[in-house]
Amino acid sequence: MKRKITYLIQKGIFGMVQKTFLFFVFLFTSVSFAQQWDYLGKENDLSTLVSAYTTVAVINESGTDVPYVGFAENSPAPASNAVLPGPGLLVVKKRLADGTWQQVGQNISNSGLYMRIYANNLNELFVAYIDATNSSKLAVRKYNAGTNSWDALGGNSANLLVSTGSAHSNYVSNTFNGLQRLSMSFDANNVPYVIYSEPLNVVTVKRFNSTTLSWEVVGNDTTVIGVSGSIAFIGSDIYMSYLGLTAVGANGGSLKLFKLNTATNIWDSIAVPVAATGATSLTSMRHPVMIANTSTTLCFAYMNTNATLAGSAGSNRTFIAYYDSAAASGSEWSGYIALGSSTSTNISLVKDSANNVYCSFLDGITSSGFFNTQRVRFQKAGTTVWADLKNPSVTRGIDEPAGWSAIGIANGSTTPHIVYTKGTTASGVVTPVVRKYNAPISAPVITSYSFATSTATPPVVTLTINGSNFTGTTDISLNSTSANGVPSPFTVVNDTQITYVVPGATVAPTLSQITVTTPNGTATLNATPPSALTYAAYPAIYNGNPIVVSSVTPSDLLLYSIAPALPTGLSINRGNGTISGQSTTVAASTAYVVTATNSFGTTTATVTFETLGTAPSGLTYAPAVSASYTVGTTITPLVATTTNGTGATYTVIPALPAGLVLNSATGEISGTPTAAADFKNYEVKATTSAGFTSRVIAFSVTSSLSTSDFVNGNQVTLYPNPTANGIVTVDYPSAFSGAKLTIINTLGQVIFQTTVGDTTHAIETSGLHSGLYFVKLESSNNSVVKKLVLK
Repeated sequence: MKRKITYLIQKGIFGMVQKTFLFFVFLFTSVSFAQQWDYLGKENDLSTLVSAYTTVAVINESGTDVPYVGFAENSPAPASNAVLPGPGLLVVKKRLADGTWQQVGQNISNSGLYMRIYANNLNELFVAYIDATNSSKLAVRKYNAGTNSWDALGGNSANLLVSTGSAHSNYVSNTFNGLQRLSMSFDANNVPYVIYSEPLNVVTVKRFNSTTLSWEVVGNDTTVIGVSGSIAFIGSDIYMSYLGLTAVGANGGSLKLFKLNTATNIWDSIAVPVAATGATSLTSMRHPVMIANTSTTLCFAYMNTNATLAGSAGSNRTFIAYYDSAAASGSEWSGYIALGSSTSTNISLVKDSANNVYCSFLDGITSSGFFNTQRVRFQKAGTTVWADLKNPSVTRGIDEPAGWSAIGIANGSTTPHIVYTKGTTASGVVTPVVRKYNAPISAPVITSYSFATSTATPPVVTLTINGSNFTGTTDISLNSTSANGVPSPFTVVNDTQITYVVPGATVAPTLSQITVTTPNGTATLNATPPSALTYAAYPAIYNGNPIVVSSVTPSDLLLYSIAPALPTGLSINRGNGTISGQSTTVAASTAYVVTATNSFGTTTATVTFETLGTAPSGLTYAPAVSASYTVGTTITPLVATTTNGTGATYTVIPALPAGLVLNSATGEISGTPTAAADFKNYEVKATTSAGFTSRVIAFSVTSSLSTSDFVNGNQVTLYPNPTANGIVTVDYPSAFSGAKLTIINTLGQVIFQTTVGDTTHAIETSGLHSGLYFVKLESSNNSVVKKLVLK
């Protein structure tokens, strides 16, 4: 039975670095030419039966990018109360050199859905899918080119089913119809990893162990409510993300991100920001996907569902966010860039060999009438701008209405391929459409120029123009004067450089404009001195946050300098004018003049602030503080040391024992105790205008041990002594009733102190190390010290 595409739509299932100073180019314009998405398969080319769950992988075969497309064929239309087409016959087809499509291997499954196809760096093909014939469990197969068959990994049928339960039934909410059920990634050794949700929404990661030839769980189960997972690799680090739900069947959730601790095999959680506004929120989303887009950065694409965004034209759009694993704490997350126009589904991310990133999705475009436009946005490596790779022959995006969108790029290629479903012209039956992007012929770009003057008589002046896409240049003009017909024509050295002997010139001329013309367009340089340099708002007291340029014309190819010199610890970025660092000295409020310079002139801005230096830290004392000092004996001065403590004032609470003093300028403690003092904590604080640090020291002051202290020594006994049983009994005359009993180690440190009773006292020594100790009994009139040996 023929099924029209309207059922798919109505059911909503698609729901500056510093540069060498030549003569720089500052403003240029160029003519762009139409972009084009070429059809590789459409209408009945791949199938004549209703299809769904399309997916694509691309492999470079003998220098040609060959797309492999997987889909569910003859997938039943949903019932009136359903939102998804049913499972169908899963097949994979490839495009042959003559433009026809041929099935690859046997049928993947006679009843499957949500199939996805992947290629590793060895150009080996894998498919992962939900197998309705096996309780909707996750299944994985690998293509065997030798036998033209899709086999379980390791050639063992026991490895076909990866999940122990359904990997599909957890997606209860209708809002998740465009959400991925599974994802596969490959590490540097091409080991496949899969992530999916087991029953009760337990997010599970497994990899195929090539030694045991079996699937093994990676890390711990991280949650009981999570769906739509992704795996990415940065170096040897493994990251896992998914959509965390507040409850099974919730309409949306929050991004969760984890890094595998390989030592403990535990997924360590990474904090995800919770923003007050919808645009920067990672807590109201659906359909998240993740890839590693640089050597340190993860890129996330997701549908932002936050209701605070203005209307349907703002909410539910595809957004981009980034996590930089190498960034300083607090600045790891950035981006929050809107790509779509309205409700977005079927979001996917890929990266090409030049580290450019592509995001494919279905865009609702408007709040009324879901057009479900197939769109692809493109981010050039090293930039934050996302361009729309639009097809010029249609009003919006690439094609509409469309469904089940996916994107793929071959290893080593920069040509994206997309697949989606669309109703055929003749019957309206929804079938796969495959398209390849052909980049437009590039117009020329001028990046810099320089003059060289020879030593000949008379001198010869040669202009060198640097840029790109210069091949086939037909003309250049200087200050609107064409070079055509002059005695010394220009020379196209290569695609990136042109030389031109300036006719009649003996010195480098002053240029206001250079134009390069090729068959593909025109590039024009307008040589402009910088102007209107301003800085973003900043506090009067520098607080460690960078002071950045808010505007300048032109905004690039400038060199920045500053006068007078910045306080120690601060610096200015010569390429972008940012003032940053951590001040280590105190400096009064000063007006610093920043100058931005190019070959044609300068502009300035004044930045005024004061610095408080850096708060002191790491207060220590040397030598180490003794546990006890003696009345009448001068202590070895305790010398204070801090980091960034120059100019600090030192204080101590409570007051030191009589006879000891603290130097408020240096923190040194010295003197001769004149009276006994109990064991007590003393907090010493070092304070500057930028902050403070403190350290707690503890000690007591005891009376000196003189000959008279031992008058009653023979009347005090310890037993057993030596001892190893933990209990030592002290016998003493009644004159010591209520006396203070102190245990002191051989370093003079007090390790125990108490008050005794009438004539006997038991000491628990099991917590002490073996060795020699001194037990002192001290009353108002007498003191006795005894040796105690613990075995």
